[in-house]
Amino acid sequence: MLSILIPTYNYNAFPLAQRIEKQALELNIEYEIICIDDASRGYYDENLKINELKHGRFDINLENLGSILNRKKLAEEAKFDWLLFIDADTYPKHPNFLKTYLKYLNGTNLFIFGGFAYDNIDYNSSFSLRYYFGKEREEVSSLKRNKHAYKIIISANFLCQKFTFLQLMKNISFNNYGLDYLFGALLKENNIKVYHIDNEVFHKGLDQNKTYLKKIHNSLRTLKKLQNNNLITENDISLLKVYKSIEKIGLLSVVHVIYTLSKKHLKKHLLLSKKPNMILLSFYKLGFYSNLK
Repeated sequence: MLSILIPTYNYNAFPLAQRIEKQALELNIEYEIICIDDASRGYYDENLKINELKHGRFDINLENLGSILNRKKLAEEAKFDWLLFIDADTYPKHPNFLKTYLKYLNGTNLFIFGGFAYDNIDYNSSFSLRYYFGKEREEVSSLKRNKHAYKIIISANFLCQKFTFLQLMKNISFNNYGLDYLFGALLKENNIKVYHIDNEVFHKGLDQNKTYLKKIHNSLRTLKKLQNNNLITENDISLLKVYKSIEKIGLLSVVHVIYTLSKKHLKKHLLLSKKPNMILLSFYKLGFYSNLK
Protein backbone atom coordinates (compact mmCIF):
# COMPACT_ATOMS: atom_id res chain seq x y z
CA MET A 1 0.00 0.00 0.00
CA LEU A 2 2.49 2.66 1.15
CA SER A 3 6.27 3.08 1.09
CA ILE A 4 7.45 5.58 3.69
CA LEU A 5 10.77 7.01 2.58
CA ILE A 6 13.15 8.91 4.86
CA PRO A 7 16.21 10.54 3.29
CA THR A 8 18.77 11.51 5.90
CA TYR A 9 22.20 13.05 6.21
CA ASN A 10 24.02 13.24 9.53
CA TYR A 11 20.78 13.00 11.53
CA ASN A 12 19.19 10.43 13.84
CA ALA A 13 16.14 9.24 11.90
CA PHE A 14 15.19 6.46 14.33
CA PRO A 15 12.75 8.50 16.50
CA LEU A 16 10.82 9.55 13.39
CA ALA A 17 10.76 5.99 12.04
CA GLN A 18 9.49 4.74 15.42
CA ARG A 19 6.70 7.30 15.48
CA ILE A 20 5.65 6.46 11.93
CA GLU A 21 5.75 2.73 12.63
CA LYS A 22 3.46 3.18 15.64
CA GLN A 23 0.85 4.95 13.51
CA ALA A 24 1.12 2.39 10.70
CA LEU A 25 0.66 -0.55 13.07
CA GLU A 26 -2.38 1.09 14.66
CA LEU A 27 -3.91 1.50 11.19
CA ASN A 28 -3.11 -2.14 10.30
CA ILE A 29 -1.97 -1.25 6.77
CA GLU A 30 0.58 -2.71 4.37
CA TYR A 31 3.64 -0.51 4.58
CA GLU A 32 7.41 -0.33 4.61
CA ILE A 33 9.83 2.23 6.02
CA ILE A 34 13.08 2.79 4.13
CA CYS A 35 15.74 5.20 5.34
CA ILE A 36 18.91 5.92 3.37
CA ASP A 37 21.77 8.00 4.72
CA ASP A 38 23.55 9.87 1.95
CA ALA A 39 27.08 8.79 2.94
CA SER A 40 27.35 10.99 6.04
CA ARG A 41 27.92 8.05 8.46
CA GLY A 42 26.65 10.30 11.22
CA TYR A 43 24.37 8.60 13.79
CA TYR A 44 25.10 5.28 12.13
CA ASP A 45 24.47 3.13 15.21
CA GLU A 46 21.24 4.97 16.03
CA ASN A 47 19.93 4.64 12.48
CA LEU A 48 20.79 0.94 12.34
CA LYS A 49 17.97 0.42 14.86
CA ILE A 50 15.52 1.09 12.01
CA ASN A 51 16.33 -2.43 10.80
CA GLU A 52 14.78 -3.73 14.03
CA LEU A 53 11.38 -2.20 13.22
CA LYS A 54 8.74 -4.55 11.88
CA HIS A 55 8.91 -3.34 8.28
CA GLY A 56 11.92 -1.05 8.55
CA ARG A 57 15.14 -0.94 6.56
CA PHE A 58 18.18 1.31 6.86
CA ASP A 59 20.91 1.63 4.28
CA ILE A 60 23.80 4.01 3.64
CA ASN A 61 25.20 5.25 0.34
CA LEU A 62 28.88 4.55 -0.26
CA GLU A 63 29.25 7.97 -1.87
CA ASN A 64 27.29 11.19 -1.53
CA LEU A 65 24.59 11.34 -4.21
CA GLY A 66 22.92 14.61 -3.24
CA SER A 67 19.32 15.11 -2.17
CA ILE A 68 17.63 14.50 -5.53
CA LEU A 69 19.52 11.32 -6.41
CA ASN A 70 19.08 9.98 -2.89
CA ARG A 71 15.32 10.51 -3.19
CA LYS A 72 15.33 8.83 -6.60
CA LYS A 73 17.17 5.86 -5.09
CA LEU A 74 14.61 5.62 -2.28
CA ALA A 75 11.77 5.69 -4.83
CA GLU A 76 13.40 3.04 -7.01
CA GLU A 77 13.80 0.70 -4.03
CA ALA A 78 10.21 1.20 -2.82
CA LYS A 79 7.94 -1.80 -3.42
CA PHE A 80 4.59 -0.01 -3.22
CA ASP A 81 2.96 2.32 -5.76
CA TRP A 82 2.44 5.18 -3.31
CA LEU A 83 5.37 6.99 -1.73
CA LEU A 84 5.39 9.18 1.36
CA PHE A 85 8.57 11.25 1.67
CA ILE A 86 9.41 12.61 5.12
CA ASP A 87 12.71 14.27 5.97
CA ALA A 88 14.61 12.82 8.92
CA ASP A 89 14.76 16.12 10.82
CA THR A 90 10.97 16.40 11.13
CA TYR A 91 8.22 14.70 13.05
CA PRO A 92 4.44 14.64 12.53
CA LYS A 93 2.46 17.40 14.17
CA HIS A 94 -0.72 15.31 14.38
CA PRO A 95 -1.27 11.80 15.83
CA ASN A 96 -3.41 10.94 12.77
CA PHE A 97 -0.68 11.97 10.33
CA LEU A 98 -0.66 8.71 8.34
CA LYS A 99 -4.42 8.26 8.51
CA THR A 100 -4.92 11.68 6.93
CA TYR A 101 -2.68 10.81 3.99
CA LEU A 102 -4.45 7.47 3.41
CA LYS A 103 -7.56 9.35 2.21
CA TYR A 104 -5.66 10.43 -0.87
CA LEU A 105 -4.47 7.05 -2.14
CA ASN A 106 -6.93 7.15 -5.01
CA GLY A 107 -4.99 8.65 -7.91
CA THR A 108 -7.08 11.81 -8.07
CA ASN A 109 -4.39 14.13 -6.74
CA LEU A 110 -0.97 12.94 -7.76
CA PHE A 111 1.13 15.09 -5.41
CA ILE A 112 -0.18 15.87 -1.93
CA PHE A 113 1.84 18.29 0.20
CA GLY A 114 1.18 18.19 3.93
CA GLY A 115 2.93 21.38 4.94
CA PHE A 116 5.58 22.56 7.38
CA ALA A 117 5.34 23.91 10.93
CA TYR A 118 7.66 25.27 13.60
CA ASP A 119 7.32 24.58 17.30
CA ASN A 120 7.79 27.60 19.57
CA ILE A 121 9.82 25.51 21.99
CA ASP A 122 12.51 25.18 19.32
CA TYR A 123 13.23 28.91 19.18
CA ASN A 124 16.81 29.84 19.96
CA SER A 125 18.52 33.07 18.95
CA SER A 126 21.34 31.12 17.31
CA PHE A 127 18.71 29.56 14.98
CA SER A 128 16.60 32.73 14.62
CA LEU A 129 17.09 33.23 10.87
CA ARG A 130 15.92 29.72 9.95
CA TYR A 131 13.16 29.78 12.54
CA TYR A 132 11.58 33.09 11.49
CA PHE A 133 11.96 32.37 7.80
CA GLY A 134 10.11 29.12 8.39
CA LYS A 135 7.42 30.73 10.55
CA GLU A 136 6.71 33.52 8.06
CA ARG A 137 7.31 31.88 4.68
CA GLU A 138 6.79 28.13 5.11
CA GLU A 139 4.21 27.72 7.89
CA VAL A 140 1.28 28.52 5.61
CA SER A 141 -2.24 27.08 5.75
CA SER A 142 -3.39 24.77 2.96
CA LEU A 143 -6.06 27.34 2.05
CA LYS A 144 -3.37 29.87 1.13
CA ARG A 145 -1.05 27.30 -0.41
CA ASN A 146 -3.76 26.00 -2.74
CA LYS A 147 -4.37 29.51 -4.13
CA HIS A 148 -0.90 29.31 -5.69
CA ALA A 149 -0.35 25.57 -5.69
CA TYR A 150 3.18 25.56 -7.11
CA LYS A 151 4.55 28.48 -5.08
CA ILE A 152 5.29 26.83 -1.71
CA ILE A 153 6.66 23.39 -2.57
CA ILE A 154 8.42 21.74 0.37
CA SER A 155 9.80 18.30 -0.40
CA ALA A 156 10.19 17.36 3.27
CA ASN A 157 6.60 16.09 3.56
CA PHE A 158 4.62 14.89 0.56
CA LEU A 159 2.74 11.95 -0.93
CA CYS A 160 2.91 10.88 -4.57
CA GLN A 161 2.77 7.95 -6.94
CA LYS A 162 6.02 6.15 -7.63
CA PHE A 163 5.78 6.14 -11.41
CA THR A 164 4.98 9.85 -11.65
CA PHE A 165 7.80 10.84 -9.29
CA LEU A 166 10.42 8.82 -11.16
CA GLN A 167 9.23 10.16 -14.52
CA LEU A 168 9.40 13.71 -13.21
CA MET A 169 12.93 13.29 -11.87
CA LYS A 170 14.45 11.02 -14.50
CA ASN A 171 16.60 13.67 -16.18
CA ILE A 172 17.61 15.61 -13.06
CA SER A 173 21.24 15.44 -11.99
CA PHE A 174 21.68 18.73 -10.08
CA ASN A 175 22.49 18.03 -6.46
CA ASN A 176 22.83 21.53 -5.02
CA TYR A 177 20.92 22.89 -2.03
CA GLY A 178 17.72 24.66 -3.08
CA LEU A 179 16.23 22.18 -5.55
CA ASP A 180 12.68 22.71 -4.31
CA TYR A 181 12.73 25.60 -6.80
CA LEU A 182 13.15 23.07 -9.59
CA PHE A 183 10.68 20.62 -8.08
CA GLY A 184 7.88 23.18 -8.12
CA ALA A 185 8.72 24.29 -11.65
CA LEU A 186 8.74 20.71 -12.96
CA LEU A 187 5.36 20.00 -11.40
CA LYS A 188 3.87 23.08 -13.02
CA GLU A 189 5.49 22.65 -16.43
CA ASN A 190 4.33 19.03 -16.63
CA ASN A 191 0.78 19.94 -15.60
CA ILE A 192 0.91 17.58 -12.65
CA LYS A 193 -1.92 18.17 -10.24
CA VAL A 194 -0.85 19.41 -6.80
CA TYR A 195 -3.01 19.61 -3.72
CA HIS A 196 -2.07 21.00 -0.32
CA ILE A 197 -3.50 19.79 2.97
CA ASP A 198 -3.02 20.68 6.64
CA ASN A 199 -1.02 17.64 7.70
CA GLU A 200 2.17 19.30 8.82
CA VAL A 201 5.44 18.06 10.16
CA PHE A 202 7.44 20.09 12.65
CA HIS A 203 10.87 21.05 11.34
CA LYS A 204 13.31 20.16 14.10
CA GLY A 205 16.75 20.22 12.46
CA LEU A 206 17.22 23.98 12.43
CA ASP A 207 20.51 25.36 11.14
CA GLN A 208 22.50 27.95 13.00
CA ASN A 209 22.28 31.40 11.43
CA LYS A 210 25.68 31.33 9.76
CA THR A 211 25.08 27.86 8.33
CA TYR A 212 21.62 28.78 7.05
CA LEU A 213 22.87 31.95 5.38
CA LYS A 214 25.44 29.84 3.52
CA LYS A 215 22.61 27.53 2.44
CA ILE A 216 20.67 30.55 1.17
CA HIS A 217 23.71 31.53 -0.89
CA ASN A 218 23.93 28.00 -2.30
CA SER A 219 20.20 27.89 -3.10
CA LEU A 220 20.48 31.17 -5.01
CA ARG A 221 23.48 29.85 -6.96
CA THR A 222 21.38 26.79 -7.79
CA LEU A 223 18.51 28.99 -8.92
CA LYS A 224 20.86 31.01 -11.14
CA LYS A 225 22.28 27.82 -12.62
CA LEU A 226 18.80 26.54 -13.36
CA GLN A 227 17.84 29.82 -14.97
CA ASN A 228 21.02 30.01 -17.06
CA ASN A 229 20.38 26.48 -18.33
CA ASN A 230 16.74 27.31 -19.17
CA LEU A 231 15.52 24.70 -16.70
CA ILE A 232 13.33 27.15 -14.87
CA THR A 233 11.33 30.30 -15.62
CA GLU A 234 9.73 32.78 -13.26
CA ASN A 235 6.73 30.51 -12.57
CA ASP A 236 5.69 31.24 -8.99
CA ILE A 237 9.15 32.14 -7.69
CA SER A 238 8.77 35.60 -6.19
CA LEU A 239 12.47 36.47 -6.31
CA LEU A 240 12.69 35.76 -10.05
CA LYS A 241 9.57 37.80 -10.75
CA VAL A 242 10.96 40.79 -8.85
CA TYR A 243 14.36 40.39 -10.48
CA LYS A 244 12.84 40.31 -13.99
CA SER A 245 10.67 43.36 -13.25
CA ILE A 246 13.62 45.39 -11.97
CA GLU A 247 15.74 44.28 -14.92
CA LYS A 248 12.98 45.31 -17.32
CA ILE A 249 12.83 48.89 -16.02
CA GLY A 250 16.63 49.19 -15.86
CA LEU A 251 17.08 49.43 -12.09
CA LEU A 252 19.40 46.49 -11.48
CA SER A 253 22.35 48.84 -11.17
CA VAL A 254 20.51 50.71 -8.39
CA VAL A 255 19.89 47.44 -6.55
CA HIS A 256 23.55 46.56 -6.98
CA VAL A 257 24.72 49.86 -5.48
CA ILE A 258 22.34 49.71 -2.50
CA TYR A 259 23.22 46.06 -1.85
CA THR A 260 26.96 46.76 -2.04
CA LEU A 261 26.69 49.65 0.41
CA SER A 262 24.41 47.87 2.86
CA LYS A 263 25.61 44.25 2.58
CA LYS A 264 27.73 44.29 5.71
CA HIS A 265 24.95 45.77 7.86
CA LEU A 266 22.30 43.48 6.36
CA LYS A 267 24.43 40.43 7.03
CA LYS A 268 25.08 41.52 10.61
CA HIS A 269 21.34 41.96 11.19
CA LEU A 270 20.47 38.55 9.70
CA LEU A 271 23.12 36.75 11.73
CA LEU A 272 22.74 38.50 15.09
CA SER A 273 19.14 39.65 15.40
CA LYS A 274 16.84 37.71 17.73
CA LYS A 275 14.06 38.32 15.20
CA PRO A 276 15.50 38.95 11.73
CA ASN A 277 13.38 41.08 9.41
CA MET A 278 12.17 38.98 6.47
CA ILE A 279 11.83 42.01 4.19
CA LEU A 280 15.52 42.73 4.72
CA LEU A 281 16.26 39.07 4.02
CA SER A 282 14.31 39.33 0.74
CA PHE A 283 16.35 42.36 -0.33
CA TYR A 284 19.59 40.64 0.69
CA LYS A 285 18.64 37.66 -1.46
CA LEU A 286 17.72 39.91 -4.41
CA GLY A 287 21.02 41.76 -4.12
CA PHE A 288 23.06 38.57 -3.83
CA TYR A 289 21.22 37.04 -6.80
CA SER A 290 21.69 40.16 -8.95
CA ASN A 291 25.47 39.87 -8.48
CA LEU A 292 25.65 36.27 -9.69
CA LYS A 293 26.90 35.62 -13.21
